[in-house]
Amino acid sequence: MSALTTWTDESIARLREHHANRALSNLDISIKLNREFGTVFTRNAVIGKRKRLGLINPNRPHKPLYVKAPRVRKAASPPRRWLPKVEPPTMPEEEIREAVVTDQFQCSIMELENVSCRYPIGEVGDLSFRYCGCPQADMSSRRPYCDAHARIAYRPSHHP
Repeated sequence: MSALTTWTDESIARLREHHANRALSNLDISIKLNREFGTVFTRNAVIGKRKRLGLINPNRPHKPLYVKAPRVRKAASPPRRWLPKVEPPTMPEEEIREAVVTDQFQCSIMELENVSCRYPIGEVGDLSFRYCGCPQADMSSRRPYCDAHARIAYRPSHHP
């Protein structure tokens, strides 16, 4: 015989008796009903049937699952003051080309020091790949490039 999942008049009457007893939990009621009637009611099935029959527990007030905290509004911030856009100093193209071509301080990665410019010169992977090496950089101040290469590396973007 297969297990029943339909509520019969007898199982509903027994549910009402167990509800009047108030000593059993919904899980205990489902276990007792399943043993007595050969059913497979779950705890949630018992809870749902009790609610549909209006069998609520008066000793247990209904509580919401969560209480929303009151919203705290922040004080209005002062209006933003927009500053005019300032263009960084530009370097003439001739000086930029000269800065790139200068071989005076070029070094390998093993020769770099804290004050060496880290601007790459050449193609990575080539044997002739070097770094600028100019002693104007300062890694402790987060300035990886000399002044000339900083102007190249940090050019402003021109968006239309």
